[in-house]
Amino acid sequence: MRLHSSSGAASRAYAPEPLPLTARHHPLEPASSLMSRLGTRHGADSITNFCRDIGFPYKALLRGDRDAIEHLARLAGCDADALGQVSIRNLGRNALRLRDEVATTHTLHRSRIRICPDCIRQDAGSAAEAWRAPRRVTWQFVSIRSCPEHNCALMPLPAETFTLHGYDFASQIQKHWQLIERAEPVPQDHTEFEEYLWRRVAGARGEAWIDQLDLNVASRACEVFGLLRERDPDSKLSGHSETEWAQFGQSGFEVLRQGADALAEEMARMLYRPGVDRRFFSRVYGPFTTWLNSRGLGEEFEPLRDLVRCRIFASFVVRRGILVLGKPSSGGDRREDADGMALNDMPANLPHLMQRRGLAHHAGDSKWCPKGFVTPAMVDALQRELSELVDIEAAATLLGLSQAEVLAQIETGTITPRLITLAGEPLFDGGMLRSWGRLAANNETGRPQHFGDRDNAALAVAAVVQRLKITPKTVFYLIENGFLCAGRISDAGRTGMAVVHSSSLAAFEDVFLSIGQLSALVRTPQGALAIRLRNAGVSMVAMPPGLSRIYWRCDMRASGLQFPDPGDVGVMNALEDAARPLLPESR
Repeated sequence: MRLHSSSGAASRAYAPEPLPLTARHHPLEPASSLMSRLGTRHGADSITNFCRDIGFPYKALLRGDRDAIEHLARLAGCDADALGQVSIRNLGRNALRLRDEVATTHTLHRSRIRICPDCIRQDAGSAAEAWRAPRRVTWQFVSIRSCPEHNCALMPLPAETFTLHGYDFASQIQKHWQLIERAEPVPQDHTEFEEYLWRRVAGARGEAWIDQLDLNVASRACEVFGLLRERDPDSKLSGHSETEWAQFGQSGFEVLRQGADALAEEMARMLYRPGVDRRFFSRVYGPFTTWLNSRGLGEEFEPLRDLVRCRIFASFVVRRGILVLGKPSSGGDRREDADGMALNDMPANLPHLMQRRGLAHHAGDSKWCPKGFVTPAMVDALQRELSELVDIEAAATLLGLSQAEVLAQIETGTITPRLITLAGEPLFDGGMLRSWGRLAANNETGRPQHFGDRDNAALAVAAVVQRLKITPKTVFYLIENGFLCAGRISDAGRTGMAVVHSSSLAAFEDVFLSIGQLSALVRTPQGALAIRLRNAGVSMVAMPPGLSRIYWRCDMRASGLQFPDPGDVGVMNALEDAARPLLPESR
């Protein structure tokens, strides 16, 4: 094995025979600790003075220089290869290497000393014999926080003023011996996650997926993903105790040790955690994506970034060019839906309504799966819609018609059911039917009129767009899903021209309100208005992305926001529509 090499001429010039007083090399002891113990045993007051006295290049040893390690092995009379296996090599720019394992100054302590007090007391019976206590390289890794032999937390020693003194392990043990002797070990179980890291540091690297990740990637990924699992997506990466990080590491390790597929499945399940805003991936995966997006992470993190990025593209609609973990989105609209997230335990007709509205798909085996953009708030809005739907008997009562007359109105397109159940039963919006009843009191017959009659004028899609202040795509979506009633094309207007019943439009306006209408009413930009409504807890009608926002009009009065009362605009607009000239007859 070849370690980092610099000019070794000075090292070879002073190469002596083995020293008369040596220390036995521990299998996990790095070179700096062995040199410190040699200096202490020879009575030196510091490792730097001892190296100066014997002409040893101490700083080259700290860099992991090959010649310096071989020189030290001759001084101590130990195996140079075994010493090099557990010695840390400095690659520059905060990058470190232990054999083929990559670490950074954020994942490995070099000058900060942590110890197991029981191990030190067991190795060295007194301060005079501090040279007998070797430092374990495993104690230097941030994610290893306990001793597997004594099941106690590692204890940090007080920090030194000068960083170089922190490498002098034996001198620090002598200096703080009274503190170590009096220290009561803090019980802490050595987790499976720490045991895995301990084996990796000792040289046991397997063939599993997690073993293919560099050590600094695997250790920190387990901790941050465990933080996401144990806490909510709004959690910060700072402000947690060492005990909590140990718990987070174990939680994340339970997933990552099962492989990449297990990680992807767990990320998919997180989409359905209660209270999670599923519109944006950063609000679902919070600290995990924040960490992966850090500029300080090197190329060794790319395999993990690629896996997480693919999961994000599979679950979220990301506009073209938006950077996701350092790479731009291609803007594809097709996404995989979360596998196995069945909705069959939800209220009756909800999965069917979600499928009809383009919010879910039937995955086979009687499972209904919501699409990636569906949030819990959207599901609540759908359940609210279902609670307001009435059957044909209640619809006939609200309209003052017989059931046969209601069916006839459905045939002519004057009334459209909101949902047809799997059993074939039509369900209607009770709020809109009540509005229809109010409209009937303002026409000549007291009943809803057929399409093309004077009291049920036809409005072109362009007129509906202008009146509701929504996009044409949204108008057709509302027609398709029973919010608005469209007439037969041959009944009125130019051939091929889509038209909407003014009575259904008036009923819609009595119940619903678009953000465009509200924006014009309060003279506030739609973006800022949408944020105010979201913060006030005002729910939207559940629709796919890319459509105009629609709200319940009654929620505006109950939101607590200071909006002017729009009034019963549906009835007023219906009366105005009745006074308009009809569209020209079909050609």
